[in-house]
Parts: sequence; C-alpha cells; structure tokens
Amino acid sequence: PGEVPPSHRPPQVGIEVHATPSDPDGGMRIRRWEWWRSAVITVDEEGVPSAECREDSDTPLSVVDPNSWDTIDGATTSTYTPEPDDVDRCLRARVIYTDNIENPTDQDDEAMGVFEAPVQSRRLANAAPRFVDQDLNSPGDQSDRTSRKIEENEEPEESIGSPVSAFDEDDKLLIYTLGGEDATFFSISRNDGQLKTKTSLNFEVRNRYAVVVTATDPSGAADSIQVTINVIDVHDPVRITGVSSVRYAENGTAPVASFTAFDDEGDHVIRWSVSGRDDDLFTIDKGVLAFREPPNYEDPQSASDSTLLSSRNVYRVTVEAAGGTRNVTVTVTDVDDTGTVSIDRPQPQVDRTLSATLWDEDDGVTDERWQWARSENGRRWTRIEGASEPQRRPAEGDVDMYLRATVTYSDKFGSGKTVRAVSANRVEARSPANAAPSFVSQDDDESTRYIDIARFIAETATVGLPIGEPVSATDADQDILLYELLDTPDLEGDDGHARFSIDSLSGQIRIGKELGADPGETEDEESTALPGAPALPSDEDADEADNSKYVLRVRASDPSTAEAVVNVIVTITEVNEPPAFDDDAPALLSVVEKVNEDLPVIKVEHSDDPIDASTYAVTDQDGIVTGPDGYDDTTYTYSVSGPDGDDFVFDSEGKLAFKEGHEPDFENQSSYSITVEAHSGDGPRRLSTALDVIVEVEDGEDPGAVVLSQRQPEVGIEIHATASDVDGGVTIRRWVWELSEEVTVHRGAPSGECEDDPDTPGIDAVSDWTMIPGESSAIYAPKAADVGRCLRVTAFYIDNVGRAQDKATGVLEVPVGRHGSFDTGPESDSGFVNAPPVFPDQDFNTEGDQSDRTTREVAEDTADNTETGRNIGDPVRAQDEDDDLLIYTLGGPDAEFFRIGRNDGQLKTEAPLNYEARSSYTVVVTATDPFGAMDSIQVTINVTDVDDPPVITVITG
Repeated sequence: PGEVPPSHRPPQVGIEVHATPSDPDGGMRIRRWEWWRSAVITVDEEGVPSAECREDSDTPLSVVDPNSWDTIDGATTSTYTPEPDDVDRCLRARVIYTDNIENPTDQDDEAMGVFEAPVQSRRLANAAPRFVDQDLNSPGDQSDRTSRKIEENEEPEESIGSPVSAFDEDDKLLIYTLGGEDATFFSISRNDGQLKTKTSLNFEVRNRYAVVVTATDPSGAADSIQVTINVIDVHDPVRITGVSSVRYAENGTAPVASFTAFDDEGDHVIRWSVSGRDDDLFTIDKGVLAFREPPNYEDPQSASDSTLLSSRNVYRVTVEAAGGTRNVTVTVTDVDDTGTVSIDRPQPQVDRTLSATLWDEDDGVTDERWQWARSENGRRWTRIEGASEPQRRPAEGDVDMYLRATVTYSDKFGSGKTVRAVSANRVEARSPANAAPSFVSQDDDESTRYIDIARFIAETATVGLPIGEPVSATDADQDILLYELLDTPDLEGDDGHARFSIDSLSGQIRIGKELGADPGETEDEESTALPGAPALPSDEDADEADNSKYVLRVRASDPSTAEAVVNVIVTITEVNEPPAFDDDAPALLSVVEKVNEDLPVIKVEHSDDPIDASTYAVTDQDGIVTGPDGYDDTTYTYSVSGPDGDDFVFDSEGKLAFKEGHEPDFENQSSYSITVEAHSGDGPRRLSTALDVIVEVEDGEDPGAVVLSQRQPEVGIEIHATASDVDGGVTIRRWVWELSEEVTVHRGAPSGECEDDPDTPGIDAVSDWTMIPGESSAIYAPKAADVGRCLRVTAFYIDNVGRAQDKATGVLEVPVGRHGSFDTGPESDSGFVNAPPVFPDQDFNTEGDQSDRTTREVAEDTADNTETGRNIGDPVRAQDEDDDLLIYTLGGPDAEFFRIGRNDGQLKTEAPLNYEARSSYTVVVTATDPFGAMDSIQVTINVTDVDDPPVITVITG
C-alpha cells in the first residue's frame, strides 16, 4: 500500500501545507489529488478536544466522525493553503495513482494522509504552552518538575496518576511527546498527556524513574517538564521455588523434595505448612517435604477416588510459606519388593505339621518351588529328600534339628527369586501324654479353662506401647506356646487396620492404632458379642456404642496344637487433654492501619473475611470440663502472649483485637508476632494450647494536615498554607479558601469558635462557611471584608496510598484582624491602639486590680471517681478592654497533670489526683489576644482530702 505522510506540525491559516506520496512498489503515476475537511473540533476548558483527527491508541478519545468529512472545492494538487473556514477542522489529503504492480481489481490505487491536529488561526503573537506548578502549592506559577506514582506489578498500559497537562492561553490543541533517560519504560497519550506503563514495574528492582514531557502547540512553541515517577511498594507474597512434580520410589524414607522461600521485601516470617488433598500424609520442616510414613505402592493412601492402582499412587499437596504457594504432585513408583517366608509355629514337634507361607507384595507370584532342610546348629544344612511342599510333618530323624523352608519363585519383576525361614526352636519328640495350656487366675481353680482378663491403657497412649502385663498362659509340659489374637469385631477399626497386636511368643498385647475414650468419638459401633465360648463377661454391654472398652480373644497353643482361649477386656482410661485449635485456624492475619476513629478490622490474610469469635475456636476431646468444685466448667478462656502480645486482647465477644491505644500504625510497625493461647478447666485441671500468629499491617490512607504560616490573620498580610501527609508523595490538585459568619465577642466570650475545642463545651464551633471565589492557590491575603470572620483552607491532593483524591483542612484559631493589628508599639501606624488582656485580682476581692497569682481547689480522685477532665473551680479568665477573643494556654512545672479550655480558661484534670501522695500543684495560665498581646497568672491548685473507705485484705493459707 502507498502512504501520504502528514506533517506533524498542525496546519495554520494562510500557510501552505504539502503532501508527499510514496509507494514501495515504485513507478507512481498521479491521477488526481483531493483535499477534505472535517466537522469542527471543540476544546473544553481543561484543554481536552471533543475528538481527534486520527486514531491514537494511547488516548481514550474517539476519532472524528468519518461521515463529517467534506471535499474542498478546487483543491486538486499536492499543496493546499488553509482558509479561515478551515479553523478547528481536521484536514486530510487523498491521492489517486497507479504504480508498477497492477491492481487485481483493475482500479487505481489510493493513499491518504491525515494531519494530527485541526487547522489553527494564524496569529502574529503566539502564547507558548507552559506547565504550571503541580507540587509546590502555587497553581499558575511555571514549573519545571512534577511527580506521579503507580503501584508496582501493575499490568502494561496502566495509567500513571493524572495527566501531565500544560496550560495554553490561546486554548490551542497541544501535542504531548515523551523523552528523558527512562522514556523507554513508558508511553504518553498524544492529546492529553496521560502517562502509561510499557511494562510491569517492580519496587524491589527500581522504585524511581525520570522522564521529560514536552507540550507543543500548533505554532511549534513548546514547554517541557521533568516528571519523577515513583513506584509504590505493594506487599508481595513470598516466592517458593522447587519442583512441581516428583517421582518417589515406594518404601522410601528420604525427603521427597526441598523448597526455598524468597522474600523480596524481607518483612515476612517464614512458616512452612502443607495443605491440599493429601496433606495429612506429609510433613514439612524448613522447606523439606517428606512422607509421614513410607508409602506402599500396593497399599496407596491418597485421597484419589480412582479405582486404578497407578492413579491412587498420585499424591497432591500444596506447599505454603508466608502467603506463597506451590502445588506439588508426588507419584509413588513400584519397586521390586523382597518376599518373606514365615513358619506358623515357634516349636516344631514330631508328627505335628508345620506350614510355611510366602509373602511378596508384588503381583504375579508364580512358579513356587519349595525345599526343606535340617541342621543341628543352624549353620550347616542338609537337604531333606522329598520335602518339596510348603507343609512339613517333622519325623523322628528331625528331632533336635532346626528346620529351614526355602522357596524359589517368580513375580512381575522376574524369576529366580529365593527367600527362606528357619524354625525358632529345634524339633522336639512328641510327648506321649500332652497337657494343654491354660489361663488361670488366683480366683479360679485349676479346672477352669476359660476366664476373663482385664487390661487398662490411657487414651493418649501411642501406637506400639504395651497394654499392661503379657497375657500369659501356663503349660504343665513347659512347652513353648504360640499366642494369637482371634478375629473379633473390636480387633479392627472401620478402616480395616488392627487396633491391637500381640507378640506370638510372650503374649504381650500392644496398641496397633490410635485409641480414644472421649464421648462421641466412636471408633466402632459394631456389637462386641462373640460366638462360642468363652461367653462375654456379665458386666460388658454388647450394645454399648462408645469405644471405652474393647473385647479381644487370645488363643495360646502348644506344639501339639492343644490350646486355651481367654477374653481380654481392654479398657481405655480417660486422660485430661488440652483443648485444640481447629485445623483451619489461621496463622497469618492482616489489618489496615488505624487512620480514623473506626477500629481497625483484623482479617484472615489473603481474604476479605474479618475474624470473629469462631476464628480461633477450640475443641476439647474431653467434652465436659469439670472444675475443682465439681461443677461443669466448659468455658474456654483466651490470652495473648509473644513479643507483641501486650498490644492485643480478646474482647468481650471472644474476638482478637488491638488494645485501645495500641492500634496499628504502618509507618511505625508493619508486622506483629503474637501467640494465641486457649485454656480449659481450672485449678489442677487447667490445660492450654498455643498457636503462633503473625499480623501483617497494611498501609492505610492516613489523614493529611494543613499548616498555616500565622496564628492571627491580618488584613493585607499573606497567609501561606502547606499540606503534608505521612503517606508521602503529596501532589496538590487544588486549594479552597472559606470564610465563616462573623464572630462577635462579649465580655471576652466569643459567639462561636473557629475550631471546636472540647474543653469549652459552652461555646459552639462556627458552622456557616462560604467559599471565597477565585482563591485557588496556597496563598491568601485577607481583605477588609474578612475582619471578624474565621478563615479556613482545604487542600485537595493525592498521595502514595490509594488512588482516590484526599483532602486536609487547616483552620486559623482566631478571626481575621484589622490591618496593623500586629504592630508591637503602643500605637500602630494605622492609629489603632490595642489594649492587652489583664488578669484581675481573683482572690482578694479587688475587682479590676491586676494580679499575678490565684488559687483553685479540686477534690482528690476516689475509687468511684477516677475520670479525667473534671472541672477545677471557676475558669481562670482575663479581661480585655477591646473585647477581643482571648486564647488560653497552660504552662508551669505541673502543666502535665492538667489541661485548659482554649477559649474560656477552664482548668480540668488530666491525671488522677491523690491527696495522700500530693496535695498542691502549680501551673501558669496565659491569655493571648488576636494581636499577640498577653498576660499570665500563676495558679496554685490545692487537692482536698476525701474520706477514703477502708480496705480489707484477706490472707489465705
């Protein structure tokens, strides 16, 4: 395609513009030219045009209506001189031509060029654009620098603050361009000066950039301003690096994987945890992920609902640290398990068949080939001919010999595998008269074959611990006995895992899985009724659903297979256990700093959910907690400890909160480390649990302040206002000055206060404020009409926190005074003589005499009255002949214990007073009029004694 590059300088009336066509195909032959003008483009008071001549992707303006273009009669060459009718209209040139490449449509080619800006009037004197002061509080003054801010990690093409706009007296359309050392990181909207990002910015990498914005008018006049772009820090989560997928061989005990947490900001406390579908099967310590128990490929424990063995060996967890997460998939792989052989009886005996059993977890066990051998010493073995079955019936030739069973077999991993087992004892001769084993208690005679045995174990006992003494049988022949647990409903839990195990040689019963005796924690609701003898004990309720008792059946058999069976009643005894926080109790919280009267709301990190009384709910496995007095005491109490525990409390609703006066301030402390503790029971039964918690503070929108250059405003004397905000980055948008209604003074008391003073409740603050037209800078000089009125100014600005416009207000303490009011001489140049305030005699009844001291009395604080802010006698007031408004301030050696009403001189208590500790204080009250004249008086404050009630102290023990 061809093109007609337009001029970047906007066209002006009477100045010829040229259009130069080009086409890379070459051989251009011009057929004709056409010039077009658009509808009128208007510019509003802020310099923003109603449309743009050609599309600019960086500007949200719409392109001029394509149906509004009209051809210009007689304009048929490559040049055109704009006329007055063209002013404020876009201009474009269209060329019809042919080139070296034949158009497949058999039509001529065409190209078009559009000028960037509308046609401008030609002026003999052009006012250049200028950038006004945007930071230094003096709108209208020319400035060479300003600043903008943007939060880190924003997407490209994100707007950066408000547009960097210039002012043009001729109200011409300005074109903005970008330069400077960091211009490659940003772009600018051509028509409105809006800065945008080209790439995401990272505070930790770089937090400040500098660019230069240039505004050019249609005549080529330009102004430039340096813009500092500040990148605002955003609380970034920790980055976790490490593998996302792991293949792990079954039966392994080594770590699964290691992970590293990177804290770019350095303000996180790194705490590792695991969540997700299979989190209960894993542990993590210092970033090292491991299985709690070695995984078994043939017996997978993942929460997968797949029926495929391979899928059920895929475990999914999420590794977490200080808000950072990483999803991890662990695939357990099958390995060639080593088989084992077991011989069913510990004591072989002639003519009593032994059975050997092969166990290999791998599938596909085939081609078993058995062979038995004998040995006198267990080292040199002799093959037994014909003994090639899993069973072997010892013969007389085997007496006093050890027997060994060997099997060679194949499984899915291959053939030729061999494993063997040796009998625990030598073969013994068969006894001609065998005595069966028996379980006999002290209360039973020798003929009783079946008895019941009781065993007890604490509910908190761990897996593998023995339960009481071994369940031992006696045997008159001194035979080695084999002990077994027979199948009963109580032997296995609902998951198929045995609750108990027994040592086959000693009869010692051990815990096979976790037990519990707490109400409602039912392990197995099946009946414990057993068929056959021995019968259930008479005091055991077979239909009882709780799990405090388990009925087991133990069999003891001798080498001749003679046996005895006994019921063993295992009772799980209750233990006083501490409460436990729920699994989802958060260890990471967040809160926005306190910036106003509202209480800060603590939330669960990475959510908008405020915490409540249930956030740190606990449960107690013991159910009812009984106090030392025997009454139920199921109330849990909470406390907070740790490095920052003194700043927190659990409120009356059971919710974690900041203590009054300890509210968070991001600028002082951005993170708190605490320990939340829950307690149950009382006295010797009091138990506790603890959870370490981090509370991270987010920067809030702090209120700003306006400081005024003088205390008493005077006609004709400039007042300078300065805005500040602890959030930083203050950029003033505009100033607004206001006047109140007139304030009158009668006998030293004003009709209203310029600013509310809580210590003068009898005087209301003025409420009727009127904006002063045309006053929009940081400086104002009061006028004669302002005398007797209060003055205030409000700054509207943006800062480093948030994007909304903030505001702050400053109020002068006293109304505007007359010109020359602040002259120090007795008579000013204006002829006005100011009478200073005077404290009259207040103790010696000589009204009108000046005094330098007085006294006041106040009763000491009592147990029923400790509130501060109590009035101390009558106000300490001065007199003023001019009836000026007086401002009272407090000084002297004991001023810290008291405060004073600014407008009425009323002294008040600031701290508790105790007559027995101190009975007299001294302060100095100063009264100042609007013109700086003042008088002071020393006030002695005497504390009067109050009859304190007696205190009874009870000493126990």
